[in-house]
Amino acid sequence: MPCAPRCGQILAEIRSAGSRVLFLRVRIRSEEETNLDTGTAYGRPRPSYDATLVEVGPGTPGGEMLRRYWHPVAVSAEVTSRPRTIRVLAEDLILFRDGEGRPGLLYPRCCHRGTTLYYGKVEASGIRCCYHGWLFNVEGHCLDMPCEPPEKNQSERYRETFRQP
Repeated sequence: MPCAPRCGQILAEIRSAGSRVLFLRVRIRSEEETNLDTGTAYGRPRPSYDATLVEVGPGTPGGEMLRRYWHPVAVSAEVTSRPRTIRVLAEDLILFRDGEGRPGLLYPRCCHRGTTLYYGKVEASGIRCCYHGWLFNVEGHCLDMPCEPPEKNQSERYRETFRQP
């Protein structure tokens, strides 16, 4: 009785020699062939990277270092009153130009209810959220909250607690 394969994997190769003769070669994979990484060339190890140097998301060492410097994110002529989404340093942001011509770059979600500012209405002093109508200037400061009581909406101190990140 033949012994069972050690690795449990059998390689079969069929070759044709003319119209009627077929050759079949069967062999058992060795332990080394089974342990080879089949996803890379010639059994080389998969490439790796140092996450502390390469990843640039918020809270990563590489991202925190790169956030200390200025980066070009768009051509000035392409920034219009129509909001557009851009991705910078693994963060999605909204880029727009207000009615006074100042460019604004904000977090894409309103800090009030989390709706996207991509559908916001650009006005003279900033961008207004399409859901409850909160108005944010180009720096992310809340300027107007129409759904709040008048005594709170007129208070600069109350509005200053709400700011786009």
